Amino acid sequence: MAVNIYQTDRGAFVERYPLTLGCDVAGTIAPVGPSVPNLKVGERVTAFAFGASRSKAMQQYSIQHYSVVGKVPDNMSLAAAATVPDNFVTAFYTLFNDWAFLFHLLFL
Repeated sequence: MAVNIYQTDRGAFVERYPLTLGCDVAGTIAPVGPSVPNLKVGERVTAFAFGASRSKAMQQYSIQHYSVVGKVPDNMSLAAAATVPDNFVTAFYTLFNDWAFLFHLLFL
């Protein structure tokens, strides 16, 4: 499992201590629920592990909703894959929140 831990530096998602850290995770699928579509045990995945401690990355198993999980291609390491979710969220936020006014001026 590869993770990063800076998300809680300012107390984001801290409900109580002790606290499990890690907002980005990559690893292999363990058991999945019966209604989880398109994910199978043993597949390599990455996820944006936000929220409470049970969903954080730095533990043996991290419980994620399938909507925040993406498959990792065979030619990408899990360490590299763990950087994808946070980078995606950062770019998305910047484009559609920070620059929303700029987009409005340019495209409307």
